[in-house]
Amino acid sequence: DEILHMIDGRLGVGAAEQFSLTFPTLSDYQQEQIAAAAELRTYQPAEVIIQEGDEAREFFILIRGELEVLRSVPDGGEEPVACLSKRGAYFGEIGLQQNIYRTATVRVMGSVPAEVLVISNEVFGEMMEESQLTRAVIKDEIASRIMKNNALEKKNAS
Repeated sequence: DEILHMIDGRLGVGAAEQFSLTFPTLSDYQQEQIAAAAELRTYQPAEVIIQEGDEAREFFILIRGELEVLRSVPDGGEEPVACLSKRGAYFGEIGLQQNIYRTATVRVMGSVPAEVLVISNEVFGEMMEESQLTRAVIKDEIASRIMKNNALEKKNAS
């Protein structure tokens, strides 16, 4: 189904292509630089990728699989906020951009492992600094997600 180019345990051309599809606002050079720093990780079914309340240190792009995004509710449980299943869907940007802790839990759904590209906070920061267009796209997505979360919180409060 897919060919990936591995160099010393890291994704080669495949990662740059993924960054190109996810963030076409990055230059070819920026895509190559970020791809060289990216790590491909596989998470097993029901495994937590990020936990609400943890320190934000990494940014993630979904390559394969299905993920559920959950937020804590006052009664101590969790409620679903979103489902991520489209290749190129990204998450983890809110905590990194706002220098806060994780605002939601992301866990693998179903019975199939999920594969994600992961970049560090430092590389994410460089990406945001070097590309004004990418920064605008991500900030717009953050605003959209925060508005959706606020609407859910209002709904739960009533």
